[in-house]
Amino acid sequence: METLGVLGFGGMGRVIAGFAEKAGLDIVVYDIAPKALEKAGQLGYRVVKTLEEIVALSDYVMVSVPGSITLEVLKRLARLPKNLLAGRLVFDTSTFKEGILEGYAGFGEEVLTASSHPLFGPGATKPDKHVFVVIPVPNRERGADSLEKLAWRMGFRVVRMDWKEHDRLMGFTIGLPYALASALSGLLQDKPFLEETAGTSFRLLLLLVKSIASSPPDLTEDILSNIHSKRALEEFITYLIPALGEPEKAAAFLENASEAWGRESLGEAYSKFYRCLEDV
Repeated sequence: METLGVLGFGGMGRVIAGFAEKAGLDIVVYDIAPKALEKAGQLGYRVVKTLEEIVALSDYVMVSVPGSITLEVLKRLARLPKNLLAGRLVFDTSTFKEGILEGYAGFGEEVLTASSHPLFGPGATKPDKHVFVVIPVPNRERGADSLEKLAWRMGFRVVRMDWKEHDRLMGFTIGLPYALASALSGLLQDKPFLEETAGTSFRLLLLLVKSIASSPPDLTEDILSNIHSKRALEEFITYLIPALGEPEKAAAFLENASEAWGRESLGEAYSKFYRCLEDV
């Protein structure tokens, strides 16, 4: 039986471990936080106290630590003995890849390497409903092939993507929601009555704000400090400004988007909108 080594048993490390276990893999965990190791032990996973141990016991080593230390952890792994690393797949789950991929430069050809971005959070329960992005390390495609197979084995929808395109898109799809949630949470702190009198659209928006507010502060800071998030937000603001002084132009944005998406798609979205609200 193959083993997934989970290096960092926070939110993402824990959820991937659960999916991997259901897919038939053994799980071994290393974390510098005693409470994280205690939780892993309670779930029946094997826990270890050193990087050497987790690598020696694993076929796949997943680095699932805060983005601010991912690069350093990869460099520490790369300094381990070559015979210990040989044949393993090492991959990370960081949100953005610029500056991270250089951490794989120290690994020899005897090690498979790739990067990933699971596009879901700790609340995910159905892997077939979620996308697992595989990002090849330049000139090391074999590692990406291996990671794709692992992600398929866990039941995810797999998308393979160049790291530059990935980071640009994540600025919009992750950076913008986090920026909006941060701004709205600040705006609404002294307006509790709004929740009780909210219309349907605002209720759904508030669900988004609350779900993002549950994210660890270091993740939020990592996302909002990224250059791609900043660029996406700057572009967003240029489209937000017409809502203040040119409402007809803002309305035209929605009308044009509606035509592009199609009425069938809009109707499906409206149905999902109410299912979401009425299921909570």
